[in-house]
Amino acid sequence: MAEVIAAREMRDRYGTYLDRVHHGRERFIVERRGEQIAALIGITEYEFLLPYLEDLEDYLDVMGTLEGYTPGEGLSVLELHDRMRARGDL
Repeated sequence: MAEVIAAREMRDRYGTYLDRVHHGRERFIVERRGEQIAALIGITEYEFLLPYLEDLEDYLDVMGTLEGYTPGEGLSVLELHDRMRARGDL
């Protein structure tokens, strides 16, 4: 579990927290005025998590695109193909 630290504390002891993350594999959540604003994790952990974060972003993009979509509405693939060919896109 990550330790919660104040942004001011992070600012004042930045080097110490970087060392603790790097050498001790600790994690920190930075909080400002009661709101959690950032996470400090080691680079190895970040590199491990990055592909999952990218997949999550892709998933959220798709879900946003599908918001309000009702199956059966819109163009069929064939209709889209015909329109694209008529416009010269194919």
